[in-house]
Amino acid sequence: MSSATLFLSGGPDHRDRTIEHYLAADDGWLEDWHDWVQWAFPNQEPSPFNPEAPVWDPDEARALPPEARENLLRMVDRFERFLRDMRSWRRHFDHNHQRITRVILCLRDAGLDARAETFHAFVTTAPEPSERSRMFWRSALDGTL
Repeated sequence: MSSATLFLSGGPDHRDRTIEHYLAADDGWLEDWHDWVQWAFPNQEPSPFNPEAPVWDPDEARALPPEARENLLRMVDRFERFLRDMRSWRRHFDHNHQRITRVILCLRDAGLDARAETFHAFVTTAPEPSERSRMFWRSALDGTL
C-alpha cells in the first residue's frame, strides 16, 4: 500500500498529521499551510512544491479501500466548505485555483467522476477566476490535462 493510500486510510503524512487533523483544521490553517493538499488529494504527478508528497497510479487510485475512499470524499466536502467560507480565491488568480485542479484530478483518478463533476460545477459558479484557471479545471475534468 502506497503512502497515499495509507494516509487516506488514516495513517500519518510526512509531518505526522492525519486526515483527521486536516478535517478538523480551521480555514486559516488550510489557507496558510501549503503542504497538506498534495496528501489529501494525491495524483499521478510528483509535486514540484512538496517532494514528500505521495504519488499514485490510476490502478491504485481506483482500488482505494472503503475507508480511504470515504476519507477522500470527506476531505472534498471540507475543501468545499473552505472555498465557500474563504472568498479570497474568487479573484482572477489565486493559489487555490491550483488546489482546485488537483482535487478534480484526484477524484477522476479515483473513479469518482460524478463527484468531480459536482465539485467542478461548484467552483465554476464563481465569476472571477480567470479563463486560464477555468481551462485547467475543464481539462482536469475531461481527462485532457
